[in-house]
Parts: sequence; structure tokens; C-alpha cells
Amino acid sequence: MHSYSLDIDIRKGTYILIGALSLLISSLVIDLGDYFGIQDKIKFSISFGVAYGVLYWLLNSYLWKLKWLSPIIKIPDLNGNWDTKGISSYKDPKTGKPIEYDMVIKIKQTFSRIEVFAETETSTSKSFMARIEVEHAVPMFIYAFDNTPKNTANEELQRHPGLVSLRIEERDKMSGDYFSGKHRLRFGEMTLIRKGNR
Repeated sequence: MHSYSLDIDIRKGTYILIGALSLLISSLVIDLGDYFGIQDKIKFSISFGVAYGVLYWLLNSYLWKLKWLSPIIKIPDLNGNWDTKGISSYKDPKTGKPIEYDMVIKIKQTFSRIEVFAETETSTSKSFMARIEVEHAVPMFIYAFDNTPKNTANEELQRHPGLVSLRIEERDKMSGDYFSGKHRLRFGEMTLIRKGNR
């Protein structure tokens, strides 16, 4: 997984809040530690570090996805498997029609990190950079990927980068465009529907 950027400053505020809560917990632990005669420096360093680590882990892994926090956090939860239908600028040599395809895109996301993975019969692709923009009439999810051909792929298919720009139209639907490789000069459209309701 890799980090992803946002067009809002929610992370800065949440990290400050976690720090403040950790200080509060530390002071409570120090008060309790006085009963057992433990030095304040030891109590503070252990209690603050542990409290911050636990609170950050909870936020990063679980809390940011809670529906009742969505109006505050504002980061869309894109986790899951997405059934994807696409159409490519590449045309079938026999029919002359653009190639249509189906695949599943898997997205793994936390508050701070994300990865987009896709696999077809001939290749796999994995994101290395991403951005979520929520300050729009329609939120956007943009990511760059590396595509790696499988050993059995046609020799024409070479490793290449690409860029995907998706509109988050509904909680479980995204659609948009992609471009792959300066040498391939291929582009197309894709629609993603998340499997199951979250």
C-alpha cells in the first residue's frame, strides 16, 4: 500500500485530536500510577506512546470508516471488490470495433494508505500514487498504476504506466476515463460497481 493525498486538511486535525486525547489519557494514568509509586517520567512516556499508538491504529484502521463520522471525516471508503466494465480505444483486428472488457478491481484502503489492484488474463496492475478530491460537486478518485504483463501474454504487451480518473457518483459506483502508456497511446472508459452493499 502507499499513501494518498487529499484536497482537505482532515488528517492534520485528527492527528492533533489524537495527541490531545493521548495527553488526557496520560494524565489519568499518571494519577493512577502515583498510587503504585511509579516515577512520572516513566508513566508519561509509556502511557502517552501507547495511547497515541492505539488511538492512531483505531482511527487508521476502523474509526474513519464509521458512517456517523462520515460528515466529519469526508473521506470516501473505497474498500472492496469492484466489478468493472470498460471499453478501450484498441480495436479488434477482425471486427474493427473497440474492445470491451470485464475485470475485478480490488481496493484496499485505510485512513492514510491505499492500493488499487487489477488482474486480467494477460496482466496485473497496481497503483503507486493516488488522490481523492471531495471538494467538488462530484468527488474524484485519481490514481496512477504500473501494468505488468504475465509470462503468457502476447509479446506486444509490454510493461507500462497508466492514469485513471474516476467520478465517485454513488457510494458503490464510480466511472471515468483511463490512459495507458506513452508508447501504447491507449485510452478508454470504465464503470465500477462495488460488489455487495457496504
